[in-house]
Amino acid sequence: MSWWEKEPLRIFEIAEAFVDLGTKDAIRTAEDIDKVGANAQHMHCMMQAGGLDDRKLFFDTSIAKAVKRDYLKEYLPEAHQRGIKVIVYFNVHWYTKEFGKEHPDWLQIKEDSHPIDDVYTTGTSFCVNSRWREWVFQIIRDLGKYDIDGIFFDGPIFFADTCYCQCCQDLFQNKYNYPLPLKSKRANSCWKDLIEFQSDSIARFLKDSRQILREVCPSALLYMNGNSYWPSWPTGRDNRKIIPHTDMLGAEGGFLHGDLSLTPIYKPGITAKLLEIQSQGKPTVIFDCAGHKPWSFYLLPEAEISLLYTQTIANGANVWLSVLPDDLGQVQMEVVKRYNSFIKRNADVYLGTKSIARIGLLWP
Repeated sequence: MSWWEKEPLRIFEIAEAFVDLGTKDAIRTAEDIDKVGANAQHMHCMMQAGGLDDRKLFFDTSIAKAVKRDYLKEYLPEAHQRGIKVIVYFNVHWYTKEFGKEHPDWLQIKEDSHPIDDVYTTGTSFCVNSRWREWVFQIIRDLGKYDIDGIFFDGPIFFADTCYCQCCQDLFQNKYNYPLPLKSKRANSCWKDLIEFQSDSIARFLKDSRQILREVCPSALLYMNGNSYWPSWPTGRDNRKIIPHTDMLGAEGGFLHGDLSLTPIYKPGITAKLLEIQSQGKPTVIFDCAGHKPWSFYLLPEAEISLLYTQTIANGANVWLSVLPDDLGQVQMEVVKRYNSFIKRNADVYLGTKSIARIGLLWP
């Protein structure tokens, strides 16, 4: 039995994508994770201000332009001595435009033949079928030299109007014997082949990533940000194709947006039920965010955070909660501590569960 199957995961993430990791206090961070009662975390050792590139990597890797500090090496023993499993957060869908200009043959290309340039309004994205995949694989090899417990991919994804890069065009032509159809023309009889091609491409990328990670770190977990209860065709994230090549199935079921009166309180539970039937018996996790999207700097009220936890664990999924660094001192963290303590005390109840419901709830 793998480590992620032995107890319910209480994953906590301090979203430090924009924090200067060159000055980060490793001990303080581990203490903050420990204080909320987490037994695992998504750990940041790559800065993402404006997107990821090869200049903001805080671990020893051969592909970095410069490594100013090996923050990962400093942090791992601090977390492990507190019983916290360290899952490295790796953004594989958002890169700086400058990095994209340095590697134009990696870029995802839109139907209009231009590279995508508006990811989160600031960045671009690379294609899983390009040589960028070798860049990712080298990072995996380098991370695997550390005593990490896993890697989490944020992505990989296509976008609603990508990808028409030369690699995709060549691979598609070789497989189907005709050119890539337009993704926007969904009535085209060839459209289903494009969608199948993109989901197969992501599955192949995951398969290769996992094989490389297993070679260097056999006990490490690998999983990605999968698809929730919305269509998968824009991104190519087909959960049934993802799960054979990952160790856990997760999705953003607990991200609450805009007017809360228009969002069903059942959202995390709905996602948990969906993932359970797609996961082929592997563990599932719901990504719950304490921030009220898109205003991430505003925490949800305590009642909403409680609903995120209860809907997640009541429907058999592991829980992941994300906060910003400034959130750690807020009163809502008491809710997080209380639920993590509850899960820990009742760990045996939340392992190997099966639904006994006989009535289904339909939310149209």
